[in-house]
Formats: sequence, structure tokens, C-alpha cells
Amino acid sequence: MSKIKTTLLFIVATIWIEYNYIPILPIGFLVILLLLRPRTLKRFSPFVIAMVLGLIGTGISLQFFKSLTINPHTKAEHHLSKFLWGFNVGTKNLTRFLNRNIIKLYQDDIYTQQQKILERHLQKVIQHYNMGEKGMETAFKKLWEEYGEVEDMYHFGNLNTFVPDIFKNDVLFVYKIKFAKSSEEQTIHLRTLFDKGRVEIVKVEVKDVDTEYNIRNRFVQITNYREIER
Repeated sequence: MSKIKTTLLFIVATIWIEYNYIPILPIGFLVILLLLRPRTLKRFSPFVIAMVLGLIGTGISLQFFKSLTINPHTKAEHHLSKFLWGFNVGTKNLTRFLNRNIIKLYQDDIYTQQQKILERHLQKVIQHYNMGEKGMETAFKKLWEEYGEVEDMYHFGNLNTFVPDIFKNDVLFVYKIKFAKSSEEQTIHLRTLFDKGRVEIVKVEVKDVDTEYNIRNRFVQITNYREIER
């Protein structure tokens, strides 16, 4: 085999199918095995190395993603699937694996308007919650028995799986929270829907005290067609 052909096959052997950033199938390596059927260690080992490089994050990947959005008008759930080709140099997969329990948190001013609306809403919600009223929002009802009253609560950041929604109708906010039954501060994730000034918290999730966050900042440029995250 010529050096050029060998190099191309080596690159092909790095191809992995990834699902939500997790490598699940070394498709390039399998294709090489079917095509070449190398019988000696000398011919076989370079492609094993290529597969391992693809696994840790260097090489080509066919990336499949799934996301869920909620229509703020109808509350209907919309499941979106998409795929991308990517070429990477480095150890992105290995880094994600080692940091798989660390949550990426954004602290920026992209959702300032929505946060102000949510803050006004939360003042009423927490007041009803602390009084144990039956009319409290459904998402908060399960928290009362386990955590008790809220002593303190303040904005910590927001989360996004993909580039922020250009209409900003569905936002996942993160707040620091101190419950009466806990001696330590925790975090709470609030999935919030916005509709013409109205707000509804549709999902509440309290995280453990030792939950780790990778705090980031970003800039999003709005064009006529889409948002570009930087």
C-alpha cells in the first residue's frame, strides 16, 4: 500500500458514531477490517491505534443528538434529532468522560429579561410554598415534605444543551437555594416557559450539595436566521 492510501485508511479508521457526545461504535475500524482483513500484527496495529485515537477524541465522528423543546402555547413536547460530521484533534471524549458528573453552567446576560420575569414570579411562588398552601405550583408540591421551607434563594446561572433558543421561550435556570431542613446550600434547576410576559415553571430538580459545575460565559450574535454561539 502507498503511504497516501495508508494515511487515508488510518484517518477513516478513527471514525466513531457518537450519541449525545458518547462514542458507541467504531464504524471506521469495522469498515477497515471488512475491506482489508489484515492478517499480520504490523498491518493490524495502526488501525487499532486509529480507533483508540477516535475514542479519546482525535479523528472523525458521526454525531447524533436528541433534544426536547416544549411549546409555551400548547405545552406540547417536540423531540428533535439531528446528526453532524465532525473532525477533532485532542482528547474531547476522554475529557467529557472524566468530567461526566460536572454540569456546564453559563453565567451571562443572555437571559436577563427572562430572569427578571422569573424573579417576580418566584417571589409569589416561594411565598405560597413556605406557607404550605395547596395552591402552590405543581412542580413544587413534592419538595415540601422532603426539604421544608426555603430560607434563601438566588440566581446562579442557566443551562443549555444546544445553542440558545432564538425566541427564548424555554429556559433552564439554576438557582442556589437553602432549605430549612438542610444545613448546607444546594442548587435547584428550574425549567421555565415564557409566553408573552407570562411564566410557568414546568419542572423542578434539586441537586446534591456536592454537585459540580463548570462555569462559563458566552456571547451570542443574533442574525436574521439563527443565533451563533461564541
